Amino acid sequence: MKNGMYDDALEIIKKYETLRKMSPRKLRMKAAILLAKENVIEALNIFLSIFDVYKQDPYVVNNILYISLQNKRIVPDNVMFYAQKSNNVNTLALVAMVYERESDFEMSSKFLTMALLRSDKNNIDIYGKYWGLNVGQNDDTVIKIKNVSKDTAVFLKEIETESTIIYCIYNDKVLPEEPYEWESVKIKFRIKISL
Repeated sequence: MKNGMYDDALEIIKKYETLRKMSPRKLRMKAAILLAKENVIEALNIFLSIFDVYKQDPYVVNNILYISLQNKRIVPDNVMFYAQKSNNVNTLALVAMVYERESDFEMSSKFLTMALLRSDKNNIDIYGKYWGLNVGQNDDTVIKIKNVSKDTAVFLKEIETESTIIYCIYNDKVLPEEPYEWESVKIKFRIKISL
């Protein structure tokens, strides 16, 4: 839409406001228009005012998270609560960014992992964010794995048939479903494997 069309749409919405015939749907449209016109703080305030109606809508949730991050504003607890329950890759990545901003790298890593496990080839930037967070920690600790434990990967190989399987075991519940297969890797949540 051209800027003039946004202005026309905003005028129509203002008429509805004057007539007191606003609805959450019209407010969502107004916020989208204000966002397109780069009135981000006003758009954020509207998104926050309609959040209870649109708490399952990734467009509203993602815009609240994104604008809050960009403008260094605190994300309300109720928004974080619903965003953390999302299965939307972008929402989970934004939640991870909120935690990273708060220097909670463990939670950030958890939500980036959740986003990564739900991503596909269209979400290639999630790989970069995940890599950047984990490399950025500068943790050069070497951990010897004596047995299969939480947050590890196990490569199993059948001696006779040479078939292989990789299991990833996560301590936290980060999987969309269980068992979960992603890129030919079987992923479990806190399982015990006898070797």
